[in-house]
Amino acid sequence: MAAVNAYVKGLKTVAQIIAAATTVVGAVGSLKDSVQPVLDSEEGKEVADKAKGAIAGIADKAASARDSFFDSRRAKKEERDLARALKQAQQTVLVNASRSVPVKEYFKLRDGGREAAAVVSSGLFDSPGCFAIATYSKFDFDNDLTDYTGVYVGAGANVGEAIDLACSRSGNPDVYADVKYEQNVHLYLYPCTLGELENKRSALCDLLQADQSYNASSDEE
Repeated sequence: MAAVNAYVKGLKTVAQIIAAATTVVGAVGSLKDSVQPVLDSEEGKEVADKAKGAIAGIADKAASARDSFFDSRRAKKEERDLARALKQAQQTVLVNASRSVPVKEYFKLRDGGREAAAVVSSGLFDSPGCFAIATYSKFDFDNDLTDYTGVYVGAGANVGEAIDLACSRSGNPDVYADVKYEQNVHLYLYPCTLGELENKRSALCDLLQADQSYNASSDEE
């Protein structure tokens, strides 16, 4: 992925990054262990509480944060710390997706035989959910899931239909081109309730910086 710009919409402090991550996947694994002190701080508690109901509102609260960094050395260190925290949160969210498959395998599941039909009918793809579609370098199969070259975040009451649309000619043009020309495209799935849909999609979009990537070219955003 291109160099991380930590000063993105809604994510101006480590606590806000963690609040967004826990909105998507909950407090899990190394994320929970490494950021628990942040979550336990007064700022962490305040941000986490607000994130439950309105991730989008974080941006308004933190709009003036960057202006407060009058010390240039402190500002650079803060930005490096935020970049590291953001990368860790991105990795945690991608690793802990409910299902993670190459897009080629996803279409086999959607279009295949009895076994594939059982997976679809299990409710994983025909229920509400959010998803991320990330494109990697052609021969990039390492464990760093954050080094994607492009990413799109979407959601739908029927997540399978939303994924199909995003990958189609009528959907996101960047995703469609990557799928059509058989690039190294990977799908990450996050089922949720209808009531959680928008908050989770917004948090995932902020964390993966999708508005600076493939979502920027989407008519749906």
